[in-house]
Amino acid sequence: MKRIAMSAAVALLFLLPGTSAFGQVTLSVWGGVNVATIIRTPVDGPPDRLGNAYGHVPRRAIGVAVGIPISGNWGIQLNLSDSRKGGDISNPHYKGMWKHDYSELSVLADLALELGDGDRAWLHLLVGPALARKRSCEVTARVGERTIRNENCAKGGWKPFKDRDYGVVGGAEVEFALSGRVGATFAGLYTYGLLDINDEPEWGYVEKNRALTLRAGLQFSIG
Repeated sequence: MKRIAMSAAVALLFLLPGTSAFGQVTLSVWGGVNVATIIRTPVDGPPDRLGNAYGHVPRRAIGVAVGIPISGNWGIQLNLSDSRKGGDISNPHYKGMWKHDYSELSVLADLALELGDGDRAWLHLLVGPALARKRSCEVTARVGERTIRNENCAKGGWKPFKDRDYGVVGGAEVEFALSGRVGATFAGLYTYGLLDINDEPEWGYVEKNRALTLRAGLQFSIG
């Protein structure tokens, strides 16, 4: 009986006329992919476009977002995520894979623009700072027949990386109403890392994270 009642309640929720949650506090649960890379720049030169340039790697991203209306069409979106980044290198000398897993907090200004009539869909333009703390990291390289691994990217190991990062996030999110209190979201956000994450300056490179996050989620009005 409890299961029947619960199913009926969920069905009723989704059958209610849908309106956007804009203007209310919202909680979103989302998941997606980071298309990640690392920009490597020699200390005394332009970006490395040759054999040491990093390639892009797909990595998982999941998180929660809280939307807080402020005034008019303006609000703030707070994101807390498990954000996985990195890059790979393949050249005649060696092949390598860099995997950095971060806990990341971003605080984004949110400008909401209504799409069409009926308060059912909104476009959110988002921009703001992000701060990340490295949770785990692994660097693997194959040089000839030899494999080198630094499992936590710690100082003293091969190719260490710093345990923090910060940058700027910008992009857009589309919100669609599914019911009175539930919506769907789809977003594309670009993270531009500002910190040199290389923890071994004698290598002679500045290295910074970049990631395009493509995500989808469910949004719930909570206030």
